[in-house]
This record gives sequence, C-alpha cells and structure tokens, in this order.
Amino acid sequence: MRTDMKTNRKIHEALNLLSEAAAEKKDDLQSLIADRYAHLKEVLGSTQADFSEAAHHGVERISQARHAAMAQMDKTATRLDRRVRNEPWQSLGWVAVAALAFGYLVGHKK
Repeated sequence: MRTDMKTNRKIHEALNLLSEAAAEKKDDLQSLIADRYAHLKEVLGSTQADFSEAAHHGVERISQARHAAMAQMDKTATRLDRRVRNEPWQSLGWVAVAALAFGYLVGHKK
C-alpha cells in the first residue's frame, strides 16, 4: 500500500512538473506568436500603404491619359469637321468608296 502511495505521489509530482513546464512553454509560445504577429502586422501595414499609394498613382495616370485622349479626339473631330465642310463632295466620295468596299466584303460569299 505504501508503494502505491509513493507511486501516486511521484506521478502527481511528475504531472505537476509537466504542468509547470507546459505553462512556461505556453508563455514562451504566446510571446513568440505575439512577436511574429506584430511583425506580420507591420508588414501588412506597410504593404497596404504601398498598395494605396500605387493605386492612387494609377488612378491619376489613368485620369491624365483619359484627358489626353479626349483632347486628341476633340482635335481630330474638329479637323475632320472642317475638312468635310470645306470639301463636302470629296468626303462624300470617300464615304461611298468605303461603303462599296464594305458591302462587297460582307455580301461576297464564296
């Protein structure tokens, strides 16, 4: 009976020792995760800032390109309008040739 008590006491001591070790490792693990998480949080924060800045620059460049394209279209439309008004018969001739070529290509079947 005494042997059983000694064994139980040793098992109890071993379990206590394991619990203490687990508690220490738990604290170590929690601090390790906290450190890693903090680093990850910093990286994600800087990545988000970089992405926001790149997106802002992209939007600005697209806006500038759109304005430049609109200006170029305006110039081309104005030039075309002037040319059609100055030479209406020549413009009508080109439209007729283009319509004839388009009709031939679409209507011609082999």
